[in-house]
Amino acid sequence: MPPTVEQVRVLADNCEQFRDSKAPLGYPNSLALCVVDSVQSTGVTYPSVEKVIHRYCDFRRSRGHDPYTDGVHALLATFHEVGDPTAWARRIGNQNKISTHAGAPLKAVAVHEAAQALSRHIVVTTQDLRDAAE
Repeated sequence: MPPTVEQVRVLADNCEQFRDSKAPLGYPNSLALCVVDSVQSTGVTYPSVEKVIHRYCDFRRSRGHDPYTDGVHALLATFHEVGDPTAWARRIGNQNKISTHAGAPLKAVAVHEAAQALSRHIVVTTQDLRDAAE
């Protein structure tokens, strides 16, 4: 069944936020930034994601590290250093939740859980992820 005129209009309206946007360069050597970006990107405009990425990068640089080479262990260390996902959301992330449903967890919780899952599967760097994909 083809889409209705209203469905096409809603799709066009949702795509409008990307007009004149450039695709982000990505993070070919930082699985930490890939995870943060992926989780933070859902349901928001990209400038809010960029703010979280900048705060993460500033936090890591202030401790003498290069965030553009961080793996998931470095990402998990930021949660340990600030205390927990709620503190991470206040300090580095934001108060955005993974959905608008009542009781939905903060995106910081999802970032933490994704990093833990990757670590359990011994996918801790972008190269590990590329190797696993092959």
